[in-house]
Amino acid sequence: MSCLYVHVAGPVGSVGEMVSRLAAGVAPDGTLLLVGHGPVDPATGEPTAAASQVQVSVAEALEVLDPQEWEVLVAEERPRAVAGSGVDAVVRAVRQR
Repeated sequence: MSCLYVHVAGPVGSVGEMVSRLAAGVAPDGTLLLVGHGPVDPATGEPTAAASQVQVSVAEALEVLDPQEWEVLVAEERPRAVAGSGVDAVVRAVRQR
């Protein structure tokens, strides 16, 4: 299951809820890949254009992914090369049997 730069509308109220819904669709041994705009630019400390949207948050995703059920392979924020252009949150996890 992959979720790349999704912009959520409707009843989803949190990143955790979005990740929970996506994770529920992953089969055992399947991969969940989340990539999205981070809400704060680490280079400036300022909110990004994504700050008002439901976007991937590494911390919130990890709160939802039970370590008994998921092996998290990647969980990091990757700054973009151009200062002021933001950061991408990346989470890759495999559902255990």
